[in-house]
Amino acid sequence: MLKSNTKQILNPIKRIQHGLAYSSRTQKPITKYSQDRKRYAYDEDTLTRIEKDENYRGITENRVKPYTTFLGPEFELNIPELTCVAYGLSNTEIIINENKEDPLNNVIYETKKLRQLGKILYQYTLLTDTVFKSPEYLSRSDETVKYDMEVLVKDNSLITEFMKSSKLYDCSFVDSQFNVRRIHVHRNIGEERHQFIQYVKDQTVVGSFYTMLGFLLIKYGRESTKKFIQSNIIHAPHGILQIIYTRLS
Repeated sequence: MLKSNTKQILNPIKRIQHGLAYSSRTQKPITKYSQDRKRYAYDEDTLTRIEKDENYRGITENRVKPYTTFLGPEFELNIPELTCVAYGLSNTEIIINENKEDPLNNVIYETKKLRQLGKILYQYTLLTDTVFKSPEYLSRSDETVKYDMEVLVKDNSLITEFMKSSKLYDCSFVDSQFNVRRIHVHRNIGEERHQFIQYVKDQTVVGSFYTMLGFLLIKYGRESTKKFIQSNIIHAPHGILQIIYTRLS
């Protein structure tokens, strides 16, 4: 069981990256991921409102400013891209690295797929930088390794706490319908409205986190994004490992 889980998480990024994009020339998805279009409603009005509504654009630009500070000049994302990040559970189509001289060769990405990419790369980097950093894990029991893996990749509160400490938590927008169709609400959440809203906000923030990393991966490449994750997220002064150490102390 452990070997199966390990293989699944450490699988090469290219397997998923290959299925992300489709050519704007044909407008036809080129992989099986196209079936998601039938299950997920697109939030295409988000970027349209940014273009047409100056007031809405101003609100959005102010909301996402902390991302600009966090990413720095080396990992710049434009306002439409940051808007997609802020709407962490929305599914929007966007062109990355637009070629205005040859628009037929532009590639359209779905933000849902960007989240998948960001999640895979983050988990891959986190585990290879911790649990599987040295061969010592081979001498540990399967149960111990599996437990460490689950703590690192399944505890979303690590991400929400990191986003709070990085002043990014309040950058996310929760849409008016709470994205109910995209969230599996567990029975233990309860029916009180404030609990549900908090749960959805946390899920949105986690979605924003993964969407951000997906954009970085496509725009700046795997190695640069991996180094960014290591230095700015995992090993940062208020990063994931420090959060874990603080909880254990």
